[in-house]
Amino acid sequence: MRILIVEDEPKTAAYVRKGLIEHGYVVDVASDGLGGLHLATTTEYDLILLDVMLPGIDGWSVLQGVRRQRQTPVLFLSARDQVDDRVKGLKLGADDYLVKPFAFSELLARVQNILRRGQAPRDRTLRIADLEIDPERRRVAGVARRRSSGAHVPAVPRPRARVDRSPCRMGRTGTSGSATQDHHCSESSTPSSLLCSWAESRGILERVKGIEPLTKIVSDRLRPGGL
Repeated sequence: MRILIVEDEPKTAAYVRKGLIEHGYVVDVASDGLGGLHLATTTEYDLILLDVMLPGIDGWSVLQGVRRQRQTPVLFLSARDQVDDRVKGLKLGADDYLVKPFAFSELLARVQNILRRGQAPRDRTLRIADLEIDPERRRVAGVARRRSSGAHVPAVPRPRARVDRSPCRMGRTGTSGSATQDHHCSESSTPSSLLCSWAESRGILERVKGIEPLTKIVSDRLRPGGL
């Protein structure tokens, strides 16, 4: 994730930048209001750390300029510790306000909290060929072709399927005490064979092996000739 620091005090900027880089963030620094506003409105950032008292234009003006074009999260870092200042920053559209001096651990916690808010919920749907698989709802739906469109996999617990992870084999599926036909990936370079090998390398069947009917549908669809 990429973060912009707008801070005119070199030691503070270097301290914060070093700590964030050590935690895996990409960090840019602007030392005045105009430079900060330019970067904030021309570059995609996940978060802006913004001082209030800046040369050129102050942090309030920078935030207003940013909000006219973008909704990038903003965390104020300022020595101005009055309640009125904190309220003003939040009313102008800041996401948080941290008073200097501060411990880096607290800053990092606030940064991580803001970034978590902006993360979209993880889509757990698996998309394979013309199938969309929702493991949580136990549902398989066709997309381009409709032979499985809207098919529901029963939520009744079933014996777990075993998956043979041997190279170039799309899962020997079966239940306890039984076995079904092996599905092999062809060594040709046809689209279906390449997709079959890709699914094997990603462990697609391993991820859905607890849903026996779903495993069979995926196996049948991915084997050569099944697309």
